[in-house]
Amino acid sequence: MSELNSLREHLFVINALSNKSSDNQALLDMIDPTTLIRVIQQHKIVSGVGKVSINLPDSEINHQIDQAYQENKIYQLTLTNELYKIYDWFEEIQFITLKGPVLSQFLHNDPAERSSTDLDILVGLDNLDQCTEILIAKGYKLLTEFNSPKQKEAILKYYHHFEFYNADKGILIELHWGLLARDRQHKRIHDLIEQTSIVEISGRKFKILNLSPLVEYLSTHGTFHLFFRLQWLYDIKIIFLKLSEEKLLAVLTHCEKNKTEKQFLTALNLIHQLFGTELPQSVLDKIETTSDVKTLTKMSIRSINDTSNGITSKRTRNLMSKHRVQLITNGFSGIMKSIWSRNVRPENWKIYAFPDSVFFLNNLFSRIIWMYGKMTGKLK
Repeated sequence: MSELNSLREHLFVINALSNKSSDNQALLDMIDPTTLIRVIQQHKIVSGVGKVSINLPDSEINHQIDQAYQENKIYQLTLTNELYKIYDWFEEIQFITLKGPVLSQFLHNDPAERSSTDLDILVGLDNLDQCTEILIAKGYKLLTEFNSPKQKEAILKYYHHFEFYNADKGILIELHWGLLARDRQHKRIHDLIEQTSIVEISGRKFKILNLSPLVEYLSTHGTFHLFFRLQWLYDIKIIFLKLSEEKLLAVLTHCEKNKTEKQFLTALNLIHQLFGTELPQSVLDKIETTSDVKTLTKMSIRSINDTSNGITSKRTRNLMSKHRVQLITNGFSGIMKSIWSRNVRPENWKIYAFPDSVFFLNNLFSRIIWMYGKMTGKLK
């Protein structure tokens, strides 16, 4: 099985996602229920593990997994209901749904089966202000603050979404104008609208990316974050199982055209190593001969194996790792853009912001202002 078994709890999760429930029965007496639930929640795969747990004998672990599964189901239904409202609010606006309940419907024929923490919506830059006004009017607060044209311009250039939060509902919405920041996948809606399909939920017709751009997006997004959530790999595994070899090679050709084949092959290598998913020999040969795929695979496994909280963990936040991923996947220009973009810190502007006439000074003194904010407690 790869090196991802330093924790029995990780092995239990991998077995569950690989449909090896019989192997997990032997682990039951050696697993700490609290640690297992933490690993399941960290990787957002309570759905995949919950389905398998019903085959286990009655136990405290089974009970806790089932409870987490039911709680997740309720929250996913809440998100789905909110997505219905967004569908109505954005009735005259062209948008594409990314992940969330629509991807869950596509993968599982159930909008509330897959775990999501927020709602991701891709809109055009020309509709961004209108969508922002709608969400604020509906009780959402814009978390990405800016107070001048130059500040907004910098955010639009170096980031790819605004965050909105409704405290009463406990729901976060990411309003995207690009797929991924600092990446070849920083595509706009006009690049993608002709590459969409319709997924219908309760009579509402949502747009989702077609198969090739969808898999490319999931692979690129996952690789950028070194797959610290196993759910992202599980999504790709489920899609892979639906593909014929012909369609699989068509996706690979699509990725090669967009220079994202390393990310796609890394994802395939990971589901092969971790879940035991069988790949065609032609794909295995491609993994073997494509530079950096093995390196990205090893980096991802270390990230997955990290037991601290995903986004805030030292491993996944390690700048050298992230810069290395950028260098491998996007070349020297990608890493330079990544380094420079770290000097665009909207949170700094709450402490001090130079006027637009000398806006470059905000970037130049970004690290100093950030350090001052940390030392004084003005920045968390």
